[in-house]
Amino acid sequence: MVLSIKTNISALTSLKEMREGAAATRKTFAKISSGSRITTARDDASGLAISNNLRLNLASAKSALSNIKQATSVLQIADSGLKSMQGKIERMSEIAAMASSDNLSNEERAYLDAEFQLLKDGISADINSATYNGENLLGERPEYALGPVGNDLQTDDGVVGFQFDNDGLFQNNDIFDFTYDSATNVFQIENTNTSYRESIQGPVGGIAAGRTFDLDFDKIGIKITISSDFDFATDIDPAVQDANFIVRTNDPNAPAFIPSDLTNLVQNISPEDGTVNIIGGAVQSVGDLEVTGGNNSAFQGTPANRPTLDFGGVFGRDALVFDGVNDYLRVNDSASINLGTFQERSIAMSFETGADIATTQVLYEEGANVNGLNIYVQGGQLYMGVYRGNGAQRAFVNTPIAANTQYTMSMDFNSNTNTFTGYLNGVAIATIPGIGAALPSHSGDIGLGGIEQQTRLHDGTLLASGANFGGKIGDFLLYNDSFTAADHGSLDTYLRNAAGPATAGFSNEQMAFQIDHAQGEQLIYKKAQTDFLEVQIAGLNVLTLGSAQNAVNELRAATDFISTERSKIGGLLSQLEYASNQVSTFEENTLNANSVIRDADLAAETTTLASDVLRDRVNILTLQAANEMGGRLLALLEG
Repeated sequence: MVLSIKTNISALTSLKEMREGAAATRKTFAKISSGSRITTARDDASGLAISNNLRLNLASAKSALSNIKQATSVLQIADSGLKSMQGKIERMSEIAAMASSDNLSNEERAYLDAEFQLLKDGISADINSATYNGENLLGERPEYALGPVGNDLQTDDGVVGFQFDNDGLFQNNDIFDFTYDSATNVFQIENTNTSYRESIQGPVGGIAAGRTFDLDFDKIGIKITISSDFDFATDIDPAVQDANFIVRTNDPNAPAFIPSDLTNLVQNISPEDGTVNIIGGAVQSVGDLEVTGGNNSAFQGTPANRPTLDFGGVFGRDALVFDGVNDYLRVNDSASINLGTFQERSIAMSFETGADIATTQVLYEEGANVNGLNIYVQGGQLYMGVYRGNGAQRAFVNTPIAANTQYTMSMDFNSNTNTFTGYLNGVAIATIPGIGAALPSHSGDIGLGGIEQQTRLHDGTLLASGANFGGKIGDFLLYNDSFTAADHGSLDTYLRNAAGPATAGFSNEQMAFQIDHAQGEQLIYKKAQTDFLEVQIAGLNVLTLGSAQNAVNELRAATDFISTERSKIGGLLSQLEYASNQVSTFEENTLNANSVIRDADLAAETTTLASDVLRDRVNILTLQAANEMGGRLLALLEG
């Protein structure tokens, strides 16, 4: 070893080793004291990133478990309330059955009715007491307002106001028929969904000029105000006239219009809202949402001719994509669409053109060579029309369109006025003379996105094949009715999705709980509408034989209702149990995975610490020895 006055190499080497050893010892101490293998990002950068994601998943899992516990508590409280109601209704049924016996006098029935009424009041108490965190769990009654009104019940017809009792015998979207018999001066309204009806006598001698009269249907809970403009000499029959109105919950977020607001809807093909069957990535069928017109679903049995589905493809709603070569859907001949004589017909749809708008492309057709109607693209124009008598009588309107552009269209055929009107984006294209008569029966099946059998164009040309549409079709609506321009504007608004989606429900109609650690699954508890049940049984008593027998029937229906609601809650509780097990398993596995990455192995670290301490001691001794080498140099110089 070379002895040097200027540099002590051995001492510097020992100092370097001692510093490195001290740093390693500090790291080991940090791991042992924190219990974590990763104390800084430099310890394991990728492991730290993975661990942080796992920690985020753990936090979501803990929140989901908390939500599941709260949801379980909510449902158990709701079920407890329904169970209490069920017990009271069972006792009320026993009382009603006893009061239905001929061997009791009305005085004896009065004793039974006293208990009967107390039990009925107890049901109201059960509804009001079933709360969680201040929120009623058994369905609070929302406020109601007037929805769409028929054209024959307008202000100029003398119908000037509607009021709705919150405890009335109706629910959201109930449709009421309005009838007036001029011979007896009797007004009647009937809930078409429940068949509840009520009649009242009109004002004797009519209404003085400038005055009004309230038709108070107090049992149903609706008050209708009529003015002196009302025609008391003319009957109103909803089977003939547009004399109905719709009750809506007073929800500012609900759409102002839905397709069923217009009368005689017989087909509603919606890739967004309907049932879509997809096989091998292609659409085999789309269900018909409007069941009153029969099962007019659209389908394609040949795999090579099936369109595909584009999520949010037209105006933000799901749409069918047709290739312009083979793709189309068919609808079987239907008594409500083409097998019969039709005085009126309205069709509306949303669609998107493709790059080619020059060649003939059929969006929709029904019928064949003799009679029918269709919608198609040709020469940069959109055509829509109707024909009969081998095309001898035909009515078509057309308007320019652009490529790769989204539109709404609607058409209105009315043989009673002999008119045909076409609309694009809610604006009338033209109104022209019709075909001089009703549209006769026109079998030949129905094509959506192409020709099913045959169809005639505006110039009388007969197409028997090809002409498939190359673009997208969204919602499709078909009515056996004729509508005003304002109604077609409402259809345009709906098809454009401008009204927004219908809300899932008010906070007083349902509750949602996030029960999935991935924040994807919600459990929806739709509150049992016991408020409506309360209204239905409000007038029950057993004071007479007849009222007792009526109570037996009504209470049987109430029992069925509560049993159904409790079974729904039972299903939700089972779903929560499965969700709890799944999230708990996920939490356990994630904890284990995070522990492997993040937690320190204390046995290994303490062993490393012992080695580090020993190394530090050795480094101190070697540094001490290296520093003593200067003394040896001095001794050598002193000789």
